[in-house]
Amino acid sequence: MRRILEQSINYLLPPNCICCNKVGLKLAAFSQLTICSECLSMFIPEVPDRRWFTLLSEPFSKDEHPELTLYMPFAYGEIFARVIPKMKFKPEIRIAQFLGILLGSIMCEDKISASLIVPVPLSKSRQKERGFNQAYEIAKQVGIRMQVPVSPDILVRLRDTYRQSEMKKNALRFSNVENAFEVNKEWDLEGNTVILIDDVATTGSTLHEAAVALLAGGCEKVLCCAVAGNRNVKNDEPY
Repeated sequence: MRRILEQSINYLLPPNCICCNKVGLKLAAFSQLTICSECLSMFIPEVPDRRWFTLLSEPFSKDEHPELTLYMPFAYGEIFARVIPKMKFKPEIRIAQFLGILLGSIMCEDKISASLIVPVPLSKSRQKERGFNQAYEIAKQVGIRMQVPVSPDILVRLRDTYRQSEMKKNALRFSNVENAFEVNKEWDLEGNTVILIDDVATTGSTLHEAAVALLAGGCEKVLCCAVAGNRNVKNDEPY
């Protein structure tokens, strides 16, 4: 009966697209999420060999983990410039869930595997302001599709940081998040292969510092992953 009522309401009052707010087409593959066909057509992933990058856009000689890799299947184009700010500042949790469905589906196609998925934690003040951590919401959907457990309490954010988008120079972005994370002492990560997830990567500084903390905490391998970003340097050795 409930399903019949929901279908009737959707027919009489079609839900709006989560991306553009126009009346959208409800797609069964996206559960209770609604996205119009026009917006959906703009989420075009890069070809497989253009989804892999060196983690830092500007590697430095004293980096103790130059092997860290970034998996990022989407370029930060028009649709992401529209939905990422809406997700973070409206805020709109459904966009994070939709991006997680996209990311998880593509990662399954690329046969990526791991023993744990860890989202990059937000500062307490920012999470309170937003009401959710978008990296965790994305990671949850990835975990469902990959059938890999998601553990949001593994990484601890030690201090509040400025928004990376406010940092105009790469050096400032790196110093802003340097040593900002540590592993929860209740976790034994020895030998684990971990996928570390964030929504967007630009310089890779945030993911780098979070990955370094995971490696220091005993992880055998960390794959850094973002849904989208702008990057020109491609890693020749995919994870």
